[in-house]
Amino acid sequence: MSPVEHSLVSGEISTIENKGGGINTTLKTSNGVEGIFKTKKGEYDSKVRASIIVKTQYQREVGAYRMDKILGVDMVPPTVERNIPGYGVGSHQEFRKGFKNWSGAPSEYQRLVSSTTETKQSLFDYIVGAEDRHGGNFMVNSKGDIALIDNGLSMGSGDEIWLRVANNFKLNDFVDNKTTRDIIKSLSADKINLMKVELLDSKLINEQEFKCILSRINYMAKSIANNDSERLFYSYKTGSSKYINISNIFSTDDLSKVMDITIKNIEKMKEVI
Repeated sequence: MSPVEHSLVSGEISTIENKGGGINTTLKTSNGVEGIFKTKKGEYDSKVRASIIVKTQYQREVGAYRMDKILGVDMVPPTVERNIPGYGVGSHQEFRKGFKNWSGAPSEYQRLVSSTTETKQSLFDYIVGAEDRHGGNFMVNSKGDIALIDNGLSMGSGDEIWLRVANNFKLNDFVDNKTTRDIIKSLSADKINLMKVELLDSKLINEQEFKCILSRINYMAKSIANNDSERLFYSYKTGSSKYINISNIFSTDDLSKVMDITIKNIEKMKEVI
């Protein structure tokens, strides 16, 4: 556990500032680490997305950070689960100083974001099934670095989920991208098993939701190996948004079988490229 994670989990709270709505509360620890605390009890009592189980968004915030570390994306700020007297259990995420919400950031910040960074963000959102990534849910700083926040509506369990992406998103370009290939290529049996430990065994998500993640990794590995994205993905455009389908192809299969298939497809992809 890093010093920041340790402070978020158990650091003495020196300042509490409620941001309203009962969900976002700014906490500052005695050693100066500032974080955003989102309470379970502050979440909606009804479904916000069909694929997301009620009162589990704070767990998905934690899970998204763990996936970020496994994938090596380094865009989700450190996020842990914490129980604070008077507030209850929730997610506690480091507040990234110097970052501004994309929708309100200066254009010069936005222009500095590299194509590699954009690809990493797209791949991460695809794998975790982020269903709420809009201009207020990711941040950018003066160096063009990105911080992915508000990940509570991710890692759902629907047999078919539509993920909003940029209108200029091109499936073939995404699959053929070296950054995409390097990240998928970095996955191994150990990392797939680590995902299971960090997400499923720790009860942050359920088995069906974990299968959905593996399903998307399989989609990507097969697309790269076969150089065939259009057969595995399909999209549609409505208004100012474009969506891609991220169906779960393993909904009825045994988990151990799904994990084996995923590992084999990744290894096959490595042989091809």
